[in-house]
Amino acid sequence: MKRLEGTFGIALILLMSSCLLHMVMAPNNTISASCKQLALHLIWCVLHLLRTVVIVEPSHFTQVEMDRTHLLVSQLILQNSDGLMSEELDKFYKYLLLNKITYTPMGICTLSRSLLATMLGSVATYLVILIQLSHFEKRPI
Repeated sequence: MKRLEGTFGIALILLMSSCLLHMVMAPNNTISASCKQLALHLIWCVLHLLRTVVIVEPSHFTQVEMDRTHLLVSQLILQNSDGLMSEELDKFYKYLLLNKITYTPMGICTLSRSLLATMLGSVATYLVILIQLSHFEKRPI
């Protein structure tokens, strides 16, 4: 895992930053778009969201499978009576317990669904502020 993060860490950070920037700008452009361009901008919003999901989801799937493997190994330990096999399963169980498998590019963030939720929350917050400020500017004094 460390080799993967060291190799693609910068690329993953740049890719996720690009996704966040596009997820902020696409709805912003949608708000200011004319009726003819509205459908196109909405499609762009959905595509940027899907691109982010496609990046994050394999990492989440890996974490789910590691948790499932951890559970299966613990069940095998309980069912196994062979001494040598039991020792090896115990070592593997401890390895899984001590080494949580996650994708953390450059140690900045963990690629998981919580990162996706955080990104969507920040985009929503930005849009709420933007809409409030645009209404504030249109008010007569």
